[in-house]
Amino acid sequence: MIKRLLDRPVPATILVVVLLLTTTWAVTYSPRSILVFLMFQGSVLLLYFARMPPPLKAGLTILTLGVLMPYLGAINAYYMEIAIQVGIFAALALGLNIVVGLAGLLDLGYVAFFAVGAYSWAIFGSPQANLIFGGQHFPLGPWWFFVFLLVGVAVTATAGILLGLPVLRLHGDYLALVTLGFGEVIRVLASRTAPRASPRSTARRSSLPPCSRPSASTRIRT
Repeated sequence: MIKRLLDRPVPATILVVVLLLTTTWAVTYSPRSILVFLMFQGSVLLLYFARMPPPLKAGLTILTLGVLMPYLGAINAYYMEIAIQVGIFAALALGLNIVVGLAGLLDLGYVAFFAVGAYSWAIFGSPQANLIFGGQHFPLGPWWFFVFLLVGVAVTATAGILLGLPVLRLHGDYLALVTLGFGEVIRVLASRTAPRASPRSTARRSSLPPCSRPSASTRIRT
């Protein structure tokens, strides 16, 4: 029955809009209920499968992900954290599908490019940058996070160009070895960037100090 509704544009639109509004209202008044949040995610999934005019579907998608999801994240930050993690891994999977699936390139160090972009903000958004560049000018303010969204893209693209130029003619196992080595280099650099556990210790922590987060008012109703 639901499949028949989703195949008809008008009933599918009404069903998706009603479910989105209902589940959003439910999450607003029951912010700690995981079941209710899963119902909201289910309505987003129905939006994906619903057969409706492309402009209307695109508008509902932008409204859902750009307005409703941040609104629910302001009520319970855990939901926004989950949505961000899902988006990160979805972008990783889509990019890997383009490189390996469509281009046919065996890239074993693909995730290293994600690390390059992430560490661009992790270093400057934490006190660790003071140890690298000296002084006491870091961490940068939380609003710099939005600037580093673009900086991270630029740094990652530059790393991709610098890696791609020497290995453009490599294919198969040779390309896999080069990209695997690149991933290992990034891993070693990241581990060496982490601060020492203590001033006299040679061991290093497994991560950088906490980074500055963009300011946003988060509240959880009880």
